[in-house]
Amino acid sequence: MQSDSDDEPAPKSSKKRTLKERMKEETQIREKEKRMRSGTDKPKDIDDFERLIVANQDQSYLWIQYMAFMLDNVGIDAGRKVSERAVQSVGVSNDEDKLNIWTAFMNLESNFGTQTTLEETTRRALEVNDRKKSLLESDRHLQRLNEI
Repeated sequence: MQSDSDDEPAPKSSKKRTLKERMKEETQIREKEKRMRSGTDKPKDIDDFERLIVANQDQSYLWIQYMAFMLDNVGIDAGRKVSERAVQSVGVSNDEDKLNIWTAFMNLESNFGTQTTLEETTRRALEVNDRKKSLLESDRHLQRLNEI
């Protein structure tokens, strides 16, 4: 038989302590996000990147850092998934960031993918970006590869 003490609610002081702990944790998270946005802290894990992406969806430099992080720490498929999210997320009117992301995506495929995946990515990039700029970026990348 269970004692009556198991059915009693927790003392208010433990609830306050829990609330204080949650408030402290929230404050720490906000401070960390602020440091990451200001550039004094670098994202260190997926959660850090996800927090920053939510607040800075159109920032190509952040998406590209996230792609690189996923490539290094998780693998090519994770890098591709982030690339796909990035090309879907950056606003249509943000031409420079959009081109930066597509260029990074083409670089990813050039370095880690197959000829087929590179051609498909390049074709898609040409459909949604300024064709001349996209072709110039693709050509620059191919020239760099030939120099290696």
